[in-house]
Amino acid sequence: MKIELEKQEAELKKLIRKSMLEDDFDKAIFKELKTEYEEKISNLKLRLNYGQTKISNLDIYINKSVDVAKNINKYWGSGDFETQKRIQELVFPDGILLDLLKRTYLTKKINSFFF
Repeated sequence: MKIELEKQEAELKKLIRKSMLEDDFDKAIFKELKTEYEEKISNLKLRLNYGQTKISNLDIYINKSVDVAKNINKYWGSGDFETQKRIQELVFPDGILLDLLKRTYLTKKINSFFF
């Protein structure tokens, strides 16, 4: 969408330059094309801004997440069953399997952040 926005803005600039340089440029066509480009640009800007929601206190959430990741053992050891379950699902999104014969844990996937 950013590339399309830049393209539409460049086209609008070309149109404005052309209308200024050419004496016989039709004003009605210029107004129509200018309005069309401005609408496209406005719609693209709205679509781009729609996905960029602001999160209040983002620094606090990031710092807390880093703290949890750095001290995962502490949170696991001091957490209740629900906390341990959430940590396990976070670190091993596909779950953990137990090989009863070899008495080992098997994991299919590890969250890349913790890997």
